[in-house]
Amino acid sequence: MGIKRKRNDARNSGLINAILFSYCLSILYYVFPSDAVHFLNVISQC
Repeated sequence: MGIKRKRNDARNSGLINAILFSYCLSILYYVFPSDAVHFLNVISQC
């Protein structure tokens, strides 16, 4: 039962990280449009 809870916590933390990441990207895209586009291009190339 503890392992199952840990797995759910990891999934929730991953979801939270994804939300925070997309939120930060949206801020970057709003403040620095060209930099954000370049940043996304670098990530997609990795």
